[in-house]
Amino acid sequence: MFEQRYLTEVRSIFQEQKQLAESALNQVSDDDLHRVLAPDTLSLAVIVQHISNNMLSRWTDFLTTDGEKPDRNRDAEFEDQQLSRTELMATWDERWQLLDDVLASLTPDDIGVRPCSSAVKRRASSGRSRSKSPTTAITSARSSTWRRYSPERPGTC
Repeated sequence: MFEQRYLTEVRSIFQEQKQLAESALNQVSDDDLHRVLAPDTLSLAVIVQHISNNMLSRWTDFLTTDGEKPDRNRDAEFEDQQLSRTELMATWDERWQLLDDVLASLTPDDIGVRPCSSAVKRRASSGRSRSKSPTTAITSARSSTWRRYSPERPGTC
């Protein structure tokens, strides 16, 4: 019973994170999606590219293959591919659907299974918190004209 509630909660948290990120992205013009606000930072388009490709790699065959797929070109994810908003969001939606499908397919028995990983062995349940954190980059991005979707850091206005 606890395990099923946990799976339901994890799925709900991911759906909320997707909605928060999309609410933030909807406030940005198509051109500003590709704008880099400061040196050594990433544009929102690049963050979306990375999250989308990371989700494909991590959640494809989640329990049986390594999360870092051999055909993934991680470095290219950090180069702006100059995709249109429509292209970015189509990939984004496809990858979030992949994640939701995986979560929907998990059973309480899968909670304690250790997914295959060449780097670190972790329980299936630890993937939720690790995958959620990149999405925070979008929801915590800030402009003086944006409606906030994430809490302020202590000591900021």
